[in-house]
Amino acid sequence: MRLRVALAEAIYRAGFIDFNRHYVQRLERWGIFRDEINPVARSNVCPEINPPATPSFYAFCYTVPGTGRSFVAAGSGEASDGPGSYAERIVRLGDQSPDGMCDKARYVLGAMERRMAALGLTAGLAAGLGTGLALPSAARAQTQMTPDAALQAMMDGNKRFTQGQMTSFNDDLKMLKEKTAESQAPFATVLSCADSRVPVELVFDQTIGHLFVCRVAGNIATAALIASLEYGVAVLGAKALMVLGHSNCGAVSATIAAKAVPGQISALYRSIRPAVDQAGPNAEAAGKANAKIQAGLLGTTSPVLAEQVKAGQLKIVAAYYDVASGTVTLL
Repeated sequence: MRLRVALAEAIYRAGFIDFNRHYVQRLERWGIFRDEINPVARSNVCPEINPPATPSFYAFCYTVPGTGRSFVAAGSGEASDGPGSYAERIVRLGDQSPDGMCDKARYVLGAMERRMAALGLTAGLAAGLGTGLALPSAARAQTQMTPDAALQAMMDGNKRFTQGQMTSFNDDLKMLKEKTAESQAPFATVLSCADSRVPVELVFDQTIGHLFVCRVAGNIATAALIASLEYGVAVLGAKALMVLGHSNCGAVSATIAAKAVPGQISALYRSIRPAVDQAGPNAEAAGKANAKIQAGLLGTTSPVLAEQVKAGQLKIVAAYYDVASGTVTLL
């Protein structure tokens, strides 16, 4: 199919809208633009240097017979989906630093891989740009990630979370459910607090099948939790294990206050008390100390986890989540 080219002036918003108006009118004449749905994959070219005298660009679409999909576009721009203007949604708008360019490239390649994954393809496009992509592809396969790469993928995801540029919601959830129905291969496991303000998958911008999360008030390493974490590492193959404490933790504050509480809540105190003894009555300091103590316990009391660390197959870290800013800091 031959489509007209957006000329250089179309890089301005008004020109682009005008270009789209003519484009949609043509699709309507062809009878393939109905109910505000466009079934055609399109590419726009806005050349600034030596632009062609006449429209001459070709666009293609992939068809997937028998899947219910009309096509999957394999290209992407650098603006995420969501509210706001196009400019407001551009990843690292105006940032031409190496880090800014890498973040833009990660987003674009991530969108391309997600779309290509719908065709059963796993291109590994972002292999040279880090692993901060939320993809159901080889880039996430447990056998292809190092512990450092797994940890970096989590921290890159938290950066997207704090900047409002999350990509995990763009994943095809139906496809992910189908691919993870029979098995799972998370690249990291997290021991976090049960606090409702710490939505782990959102905090790290990850989707179905990426994180093996164990939650308990105070993020304490009890025998049952250690068993679950061992399963995530030894059986499922997670490469990073993070103990995630957080600000304004009720379990830490309650341990500091040491007052009578209902039911079995006080059973948490004995595990958190060493951190309070070490850091004093400051809740933030005690929360950070608790995360580090629990991470240390995992590396010393579990032979399974210790062996994985010794073999270079696992990295255990402590981190702290600020519920106000959304930022995760490694301790």
